[in-house]
Amino acid sequence: MPAGGRISLNTSRVAREGRDWLSVIICDTGEGIAPENIERIFEPFFTTRPPGSGTGLGLSVSYGIISDHGGSIEVEASWGKEAALSSICRSNRSHMPEAVVLVVDDEPGVIQVCQRLLERAGFHVLAISQSPRPGVT
Repeated sequence: MPAGGRISLNTSRVAREGRDWLSVIICDTGEGIAPENIERIFEPFFTTRPPGSGTGLGLSVSYGIISDHGGSIEVEASWGKEAALSSICRSNRSHMPEAVVLVVDDEPGVIQVCQRLLERAGFHVLAISQSPRPGVT
């Protein structure tokens, strides 16, 4: 959000089809998404950032992981208004008592929020904000 704004993250458990599901909703009060970009935001390497400031893989990878686990991810946004991404996945937490979740992001604040939420839910979290190898980004 170049002009600033606020990001909110909401999680909840949802009963659906006789199973537990995890719902995650991420909203921001930024500038929204231009109409011509909404259909493309989940495409690999699609970005509206200038060269050198993003690969455009974040939402594509998220879409793949969520889809591979039987979930869905949707976007609600328009230009000049806030945007919301919502996802829902089957909750297999009861089958993974020793689960470790890897959180990777270049924004320390994003990592911190994700780590706190996941730890509160009982997960072990490995958080990484930069490559452990010099020269690798």
